[in-house]
Amino acid sequence: MVVAGGAAYGNNNNNTDARNAIFAGAVFLGLGVLCCLSAIINTCANCSDHRHSHASCGITVLVHEADALRQQNSSLCQQLKALQFQIQRQQIIFDQQLHKSVSTQPTIPNKSTGQAHDFKEEINNLKEENSNLNEQDDQLKKEINTLEQANDAMKENINNLKQENSDLKLEFRRLQQENSRLEQEYRRFEQESRILRQEIDRCIEENNRLKNS
Repeated sequence: MVVAGGAAYGNNNNNTDARNAIFAGAVFLGLGVLCCLSAIINTCANCSDHRHSHASCGITVLVHEADALRQQNSSLCQQLKALQFQIQRQQIIFDQQLHKSVSTQPTIPNKSTGQAHDFKEEINNLKEENSNLNEQDDQLKKEINTLEQANDAMKENINNLKQENSDLKLEFRRLQQENSRLEQEYRRFEQESRILRQEIDRCIEENNRLKNS
């Protein structure tokens, strides 16, 4: 019975190592996504300070970074699904091996109390370890949910910047039209000014002619 328990415990350790490794990778990716979000937020702040002169450039950067964020989120979700699938598969294998090892052990009428106690303690340890893994899985889900909320907020911010850029383009076209109207007005005034100067010169010449005559 102890041999069977030891084999089962070894399999569970492998299962735990795999879960912890994948969990650590997922957390590392989550930290990478948070760093990406921080960089995007800083970029948005800079774009807000200079939005009237660099709106188009800022939005292009945000769109690229948002695409990168979506790709990282997609990769993280795929790894989480792979983690859940691997956990389920290893749990099935572990249960089958445990059941097989227990069922193949010969029945001994006089089992020692120490062996029974060790087996129960091993089961309790496995239950506690499984509970800890469930808590880690819940924490990872919360972190993913937080990243998704931050991603949604970033999408909304990008949409706001796109709307602001559209408003700036409309304002720019209006200013271009106003500038064109002012240029036409200026040319008209300049033409009238030349005519007026010519009239003044003609009057001066006429006045000088009258004085000399």
